[in-house]
Amino acid sequence: MRVALLFACLASITSITNGCKNLDPGGYYAEEERDGRVYVLGTEDGHARFAASGEIPYAHTRIGSGPNGETLVFEVDKEGDELRDRLVRHYGAKHGLELAEN
Repeated sequence: MRVALLFACLASITSITNGCKNLDPGGYYAEEERDGRVYVLGTEDGHARFAASGEIPYAHTRIGSGPNGETLVFEVDKEGDELRDRLVRHYGAKHGLELAEN
């Protein structure tokens, strides 16, 4: 009984973390597909704002850079490039793409 309950809990956790949001070693990470674009978000606040409005206040857009030619839209921090660079690295590694950090 305990083993079955443990497996049920692990299955629930796995399905949640295999969804759109995960924690990578650098912090929060989420992907949302909308209108042929992939939005890559690196903060919970940014993700919540995107869910409410469909927009990211500050973004770096790469037209046609997705695995199937999608436009990629990365959340950025207006104070520096660290968030954008982390998201670009994570997205590239996850999808097997070489995305230069520019």
